[in-house]
Amino acid sequence: VSTDMAVIISNGLVGYVSNISEHTSTITLLTNSNMVNKISVRIEVSDRKYAYGLLSSYDIENNLYLIEGISEYYEIPVNATVTTTGLTERFPGGIPVGTVKSVNTDNYDLTKVVMVEPIIDLDDITYVTILKREAITE
Repeated sequence: VSTDMAVIISNGLVGYVSNISEHTSTITLLTNSNMVNKISVRIEVSDRKYAYGLLSSYDIENNLYLIEGISEYYEIPVNATVTTTGLTERFPGGIPVGTVKSVNTDNYDLTKVVMVEPIIDLDDITYVTILKREAITE
């Protein structure tokens, strides 16, 4: 186990390994307000067509993630699936994150702000899996 490895359960993304010691590892959850890195995600807007954005924060009162940076030209359907993109070293692509609950525009009407319900119940985690991402060499 090493830092920055993705942590999942059977149906979705939990977070990443943020600290390791000889006998334990610390996981930073996606709901952690101190999570410094934004997560690159994609939303399926139609059959195999995606809008890309950044999961940037978590609204603890409403149990919703916030995705920013999606062009205003995309029509984002409610209940659309949100997954990781695989565009970063930390998270492989295709890991489920949640489903779209609402879509608004930012304060300047330039980009969409998407509220996403987590696919996992963070109050009901017993076992996790840590993913090791191999570098592709040719």
